[in-house]
Amino acid sequence: MERLLQRHKAVKVNAVLVCEFSILHGDAPDTKCLNTKNAPILPTTDLDSWVIDYIKEPLLRDLEDFQEKGSGWTLQAVSYLTLNINKYNPIRGSGHIEIPGPIAHLKACINAQSDDEMCFKWAVLSGLYPATKDPHRKTKYVEHENKVNWSGLDFPFKPKDVLKFERLNPDISVNIYVLEKRQDIFNVLPYYVSKTEKAKQKNSISHAHTCAQFW
Repeated sequence: MERLLQRHKAVKVNAVLVCEFSILHGDAPDTKCLNTKNAPILPTTDLDSWVIDYIKEPLLRDLEDFQEKGSGWTLQAVSYLTLNINKYNPIRGSGHIEIPGPIAHLKACINAQSDDEMCFKWAVLSGLYPATKDPHRKTKYVEHENKVNWSGLDFPFKPKDVLKFERLNPDISVNIYVLEKRQDIFNVLPYYVSKTEKAKQKNSISHAHTCAQFW
């Protein structure tokens, strides 16, 4: 897994557990497959916790539910477990997760908490219209939403659309940086740097599905 992360930076993984079930003792067993949902693994992911949260506990819960729903099926044997691993591009503005501790400790980022797919919007607005109190609350920026032109932009936002955003808002330029973790040290690397420095220039960190405005 570490080799894959070094190559792709991020992957999405799901598991398929193949089991043998029977209804009556002595009957020929029937093969059943239990699947977990795709979940991302990033360079910052704690793999031990990830396995418990996204593989072990969901599969144990599905096994228990399958046998307790009155079907009469009883687990006879676990045949094998397959992991499906796919390359994953997490650089999209969608949802909210916490900024890693070492970066948050600097207290130089505003990470507006959103339960929607418009975190890029809240990152931009938090930079343009900084809140003096509770800057992490999305509600602090809703009143300014229509002061920026979002016409024709799709959310979750993709970095390739930054140029389109800048054309819609000629007085705003945006730089996007990504966090790369190497041996517990986070490096801030440029992902998109605006070609022109305008009156309102905003720098955003994009980490997994997080957009955060930083000063």
